[in-house]
Amino acid sequence: MAKTTVMLVIFAVFVSATCICRAEKAEKKLIPVTPAYGETSTVPTPAPAPAALDPQSPPLPSPRDQMYVFWLLGQVLSYPIDKAESFVRARLRDFSSRPVAKPASAPAGENPFESVQMREIPPAPPILPRAARR
Repeated sequence: MAKTTVMLVIFAVFVSATCICRAEKAEKKLIPVTPAYGETSTVPTPAPAPAALDPQSPPLPSPRDQMYVFWLLGQVLSYPIDKAESFVRARLRDFSSRPVAKPASAPAGENPFESVQMREIPPAPPILPRAARR
């Protein structure tokens, strides 16, 4: 089996080398062609008339209109993502703004005024004359 494989590999290398050599010899037999610099190799085709010169064609969109289309497409594509983001942010804001349960007042120690914070005492109502009270 090994001898057969070696023979096939040697035969394949010999055949490929022979093909490559023949291809190189064929290229040497070709006639070299040089371009004539005075003549053009292609004839330019006349350019089509721009649509702006044709009075029956609709006007071309301005770059501002084209960008508006892309802006609108971006808004449509990002709408579901924006809605989901605003929903999550509102939930997080509501969760973080919930009041934390605190006792109404701390238990009084030796000094009964320690539990009262003086800055949170509301001001007294204004004193009104007797005529205004009725």
